Amino acid sequence: MPCHSAAGCGAWRWSWLLPRREWALPRGLHPPTRILGCFRSVAEVGGHRIDVALKPLLGVANDLAKKNGWFLTRQFENEANADYHSRTTAREIVNDFNGERLDYWVTGFGTGGTLKGVGRVLEKERPEVKIILAEPADAPMVSSKTAQERNRDGSPASRHPAWKPHPIQGWSPDFIPKLTGDAVEMSLVDRVITIPGPVAIKASQELARKEGIFVGISAGATFAAALEVANGAPKGTTILAMLPDTGERYLSTPLFADIQAEMNEEETALAKSV
Repeated sequence: MPCHSAAGCGAWRWSWLLPRREWALPRGLHPPTRILGCFRSVAEVGGHRIDVALKPLLGVANDLAKKNGWFLTRQFENEANADYHSRTTAREIVNDFNGERLDYWVTGFGTGGTLKGVGRVLEKERPEVKIILAEPADAPMVSSKTAQERNRDGSPASRHPAWKPHPIQGWSPDFIPKLTGDAVEMSLVDRVITIPGPVAIKASQELARKEGIFVGISAGATFAAALEVANGAPKGTTILAMLPDTGERYLSTPLFADIQAEMNEEETALAKSV
């Protein structure tokens, strides 16, 4: 299966259920085995360049499914993905903000399930909420307004021409997923903000350092987009930002490049003082 951070999470569960697993990961994706210990590393991380291209992996996944009779989730096109977010994530948001002001909802996209599933519910039940979509500055596919070439089943027929490698893992594969395209075509998105990789990493680090919120690179990117919205919004504006996953899945990525494996003298002294 093509592996996002979501798949890394799922690996733990499936490792208990299935005696044999085959994983297809893009070269450059951080090795989840270093954090979860669920399956062998088949990825390489070189320097700070994260070359995560999922389009070729979809072909591998399709071939494996056909050859072995396996179930393929097709998470980039599967309406069940968006439907589940409409029934869960969207309902949580609507219920939590019942009777409360909510001006902006900020999110990125991986498969587009959250965007489409939540977006259509907010459009219907909270039409005053502006939906802000964030994407990597290095891969401004939605911003480019260039249509994604698709196969008849909605899967990508080619890599999107505006995509380039970027370090915001879990965001923006090398194509615009059908679910994301649906949300755009439904006019659910009010504004698109592009976030550079270094800005996303810094925002994630600042969340941990100043707020004690330990999240990954894509969450940092979403938060950076929310800050940009806040900078132009009037006082009293309420902004909801999606922070989709936690930071321990990114220990082998540039997010932790400046943190040494061993404690320095100051950290050792602090540990001994407790």
